[in-house]
Amino acid sequence: MAAILWVLTLCLFLVLCDSCSWIPSVDQQDFCSARYVFEADVIKGIALGDDEGYEYQIDVKDVFKNDSQEDVKSFKTIFGDGKWHSCGPQILLENTTYLIHANTYEGKLQIITFAYKQMQDVDNDDIRRMRELYDCSCEIRFNTGDIELEPSSPADECSVPADYCKRSFYCKRNSENVCESGNLGQCY
Repeated sequence: MAAILWVLTLCLFLVLCDSCSWIPSVDQQDFCSARYVFEADVIKGIALGDDEGYEYQIDVKDVFKNDSQEDVKSFKTIFGDGKWHSCGPQILLENTTYLIHANTYEGKLQIITFAYKQMQDVDNDDIRRMRELYDCSCEIRFNTGDIELEPSSPADECSVPADYCKRSFYCKRNSENVCESGNLGQCY
């Protein structure tokens, strides 16, 4: 019985550890999976309890993704995960400006896991990719393992090369309405 309990505990541990492990991705995927992407000043952060997360009072400065910029600019509160979340807490510093990717969850604006960074780490190329080059109608595919994807992808996909750059990679439709990839900016 002890051995079975140990195996189940080990399996649970591995599942929890693997849930936030590195999975190949590019910044465009974070952008496209978010309903809102915006720049905001963090005015005040409030810890809601050990497991409940954080509530942040924000002032939205610029909007990079959403149909209605005025709706997004009216956001005054966003929530982040707490320290007991399986992927760790989402801690934003007061009096700091961030690029935030967010969705709504149970009626509240929620930061997407690992999809926020200080604006001091965002450059003009990042902003240009968000405003002009990210095409969310294109699917991004990765070569995984020893299996290589076919060299010619369908018109609505970009295959990420083995030596890709997470930050500078983008996928966008060209004048023939075919998705094609490129890089803009620093590679890191």
